[in-house]
Amino acid sequence: MLSMRDGPDSNLVWLPETRGGNRYVLCSRAGGDPYATLTREHGSVIAGESAEGSWTFRREGFRRVRVTTRTADGEQEFGTFHLGREGEGLLETIGGNCWTWLLRGFWRQEHEFLHTEREPVVSVRPDIRGTIQVNVTRAMQPLPELPVLAMLGAYLALMARDETATMMTAIMAANWVS
Repeated sequence: MLSMRDGPDSNLVWLPETRGGNRYVLCSRAGGDPYATLTREHGSVIAGESAEGSWTFRREGFRRVRVTTRTADGEQEFGTFHLGREGEGLLETIGGNCWTWLLRGFWRQEHEFLHTEREPVVSVRPDIRGTIQVNVTRAMQPLPELPVLAMLGAYLALMARDETATMMTAIMAANWVS
């Protein structure tokens, strides 16, 4: 696996590796070796792995949704992401750093993690083919949090896709019954 800190191509893509979408691989749009993987374990738990480390992402709460990020062994918490009502959010790390999650386009559903200075770090845009486009700001590549931000952004996109599918199924079932 390639390190994200060693200057990945700024245009990356999460590709579904399996038909059911239980495993995604982050690689350059041109192809080649992966930078990271995401694997659905159970429920809302997804495990992420990169050359820099391994983490798990878990959604918690119903009205006040948050996503906890821990090391893969569950021993150490990395941070907590708090999701707002409009799809925006804030990641607070144990080290005291804060990363803002903002919606950049209504129709395209592009989100960005911004550093505290409002500087873009990672942008994430799911598409209709089931892939998730990722752009990394080159100046931010040395950040130690970069792999987690890229994985968390994809996790949030997958979570939103799953919620939309569930909502559409419920609407269709309600219309079918009535």
